[in-house]
Amino acid sequence: MEGPTLWSKFENREEDWTGLSDPKKRKQLQNRINQRARRTRKLHAQLASILPSHGAYADKVAPSKRAAGPSVWRASPTYPLYQGGSLSALEWDILFFARDKLWPKPYNSSHWALSNRSAASRALSDLWSRRMLEVPMLRHSVILATCLDLEYLTGRDYTTIRLRHANAVIKQVLLGININASSTDALPQQLGSQVGSCDELFFAVMSLAKQSQSTSITPLPGTFGLFDPPFPLGLQFLNLWGQHQSDHMHCRAMQQMVRSRGGLADAGIETPGFAEALYQFDILESAKTLSRPWMDIPSSRWRLVSKEVAASRGSIEKDVRDKFVQALPRASLSPYASLLDILSNIRVFCTCVQTMQGQMEPGPGSTAQDPCTLLLRDLSALRDRIEHRLLAYTFVGHSLGEQLCWTTALIFTHCVIYPLPNREPVEILLGRLMASLHILDVDHPDVGRPFLIWVCMIGAMACPAAADRTRTRFFSERLNAYAAAEGGISSWSQLRRLLKGFLWLDRACEDGGLAVWSGLSSPVTELEGQ
Repeated sequence: MEGPTLWSKFENREEDWTGLSDPKKRKQLQNRINQRARRTRKLHAQLASILPSHGAYADKVAPSKRAAGPSVWRASPTYPLYQGGSLSALEWDILFFARDKLWPKPYNSSHWALSNRSAASRALSDLWSRRMLEVPMLRHSVILATCLDLEYLTGRDYTTIRLRHANAVIKQVLLGININASSTDALPQQLGSQVGSCDELFFAVMSLAKQSQSTSITPLPGTFGLFDPPFPLGLQFLNLWGQHQSDHMHCRAMQQMVRSRGGLADAGIETPGFAEALYQFDILESAKTLSRPWMDIPSSRWRLVSKEVAASRGSIEKDVRDKFVQALPRASLSPYASLLDILSNIRVFCTCVQTMQGQMEPGPGSTAQDPCTLLLRDLSALRDRIEHRLLAYTFVGHSLGEQLCWTTALIFTHCVIYPLPNREPVEILLGRLMASLHILDVDHPDVGRPFLIWVCMIGAMACPAAADRTRTRFFSERLNAYAAAEGGISSWSQLRRLLKGFLWLDRACEDGGLAVWSGLSSPVTELEGQ
């Protein structure tokens, strides 16, 4: 079977110069031809760079027929690269974009950086030099998933290519499921090579599940209320896949596949970084529906970060315990150790982000801060861990304070730490928060007022003021009442000092909190410390 066909001739009718007398149009056509020619030469060069490892299917130029220098490899025209037809130049370009821009690199992962990085590099090299060319399901899946990314990143329409490869992926997935369900010894070896390993099957199902209706990577106005989430911290996938629901059927299929294999640790996934990608995708889908994640965090990823997190906690754990004890039953805090541990990790995350941004963007009034021991990649793992544990949290006593604490912490997480560009989960959480606050009175003896002030402030900031005046008024009135009953709060700086004792990140909450405070019935015009 012939190798891939690249465009070397341009005989499109649009480029027929017969009868074309407009010099401007002739120049435009000539420029288009020149650009395509350069692009084709580049694709040929890239194609040659990934084929040298296949000595069995390439012809080496004899030394006597060339000048002295490095070995030159020429792809054999009979190399069976594609068992279902050749790719166009555009599809080759998409594959190279995925390899160079989207696929994880060993040095971007804390797990790879501290283990055998050369082994990870060899595995990725094998992925692109052999498996991508020999396994149609993997190839179609990568093109399909990359087209979805490119549509949001560039605004171009890849519908035709997506449909073609989506149909091919579905056929290959069905074939792969049948092969896995049957005895592999009784099947032809050719079929096994077409569907590849379980990695390819997982990736194919995930590429189908990623189908989305979003047309922009920019969150809609008001998605985060009055919060201003900090820098991305590797959250590009949230912007791409967080705005709308993914295909529920394929998501469930992927979750069931992992579960049937005993979890990510025993699923037999060998491609470096792919277990982490599956885990992040599962968290994202669970966050959209506020459901418990199906997959556990890869132990190797969290184990390397947990020591740094423990070292960064210092006195934070005791401070969190002293503050949130106002909301939890005082008889015994031991059952709530898991919730308090999650809240402590959130404080660690906020402290590190505040320190990092202060170092990256020093302001005129910024003060020297202790350097954060966590790296960006460590914060990414901590962020996923926080979201996972909040979604998987099981209520201990179903007390009102416990529900308020969990709901408000998850709202804060979705607006600051794990900024999900999907409004529906926050709307559900705000409804729960209002229902819980309706039960409370201003002088409720079981829940401390400072805690309720923080709860109402987070609720008010999570509401887009212009579009949700009813709920904004509800939280603002409660905030005003609790602050008046508490006493000693007459300025924004005093209120901010109280809020920072719970969960707060100045760079994400400062402007929104000030806007809520200024809109209260008795706003303070003189701000201390400003």
